[in-house]
Amino acid sequence: MALFLDAGRGDVIKKGDWPVKSSDRTWFFPAQNGQLILGIGDELSLYSPDLSLVSERTMPASYGNFLMTMASPDANTFLVQYVGGPEIKYAWTLDLLETTHLSTLRSWTGDQAHPPWTVWGTQLARFSEHDMRIEMPASEPKEVPTTIELYCGDRSFINQETLAVGKFGKGGCNTVAVISTDGKILQQLHFDSKGFVGVARASRNGRFFAIEGYASQRIPWKPFVIVFRLGSDRPLLAIDLPPASDSSEVAFGMLGGSPMEWGGAVLSPGGDLLAVRAGPIVRVYRVPQEQPQ
Repeated sequence: MALFLDAGRGDVIKKGDWPVKSSDRTWFFPAQNGQLILGIGDELSLYSPDLSLVSERTMPASYGNFLMTMASPDANTFLVQYVGGPEIKYAWTLDLLETTHLSTLRSWTGDQAHPPWTVWGTQLARFSEHDMRIEMPASEPKEVPTTIELYCGDRSFINQETLAVGKFGKGGCNTVAVISTDGKILQQLHFDSKGFVGVARASRNGRFFAIEGYASQRIPWKPFVIVFRLGSDRPLLAIDLPPASDSSEVAFGMLGGSPMEWGGAVLSPGGDLLAVRAGPIVRVYRVPQEQPQ
């Protein structure tokens, strides 16, 4: 079941209910014009804002589930990774799909389907230990050396020209480097040396991003979410969250299915709202558009 909330009032405005088997993995992807994409097992369905079915597609996943998915922050495309394909049943496959008709724009198999990668629109960034590779349709791949000694954690696009990547700092994975698609480090954001940082989630307009992380590497984990405007190292909003106390609570945090999970975060398209899920509770915060004095 999915609840759709009015971000201003917090009221439930729609409810969607779909049959799901215990073995199915489920995914939600934003699409354009208020549409959404639901993934259940190896099936994708595109819904209109009133939850009417627009289109659907079954992917050739050999084990009936996707291994991993990733939505582009611009809501135009998303990646699905699975085992299977029309020619090689047990090959790793990575497909880039568009969100209007669920058609495949590009596909990779074998080693090229393995992460780490991230996406913005039709632009794919791949990462090796020290370098980055930018791939776009109808263009030669661009190898981009960087001065980052060792990546860690997650990598994600903030906009078409900028990425946020985890970088080892003193004590562990506690630094986020903002880099250009040419490999230049634009800024570095340093966090608690006793904790570690996760993914940076961008707004659709590419001007704001929220960083999820933990202020401790030991229980209690002390999860946090901090929102930045691109180009500034001063937070617009910082939220500290209690960890989930009940291991039966379902959440989608970075540490897997365990009681330390707290949920996840997402920014509105304009970056003025932040929604955070902690266990079974979703909280919506208004993001100041200027740094607090």
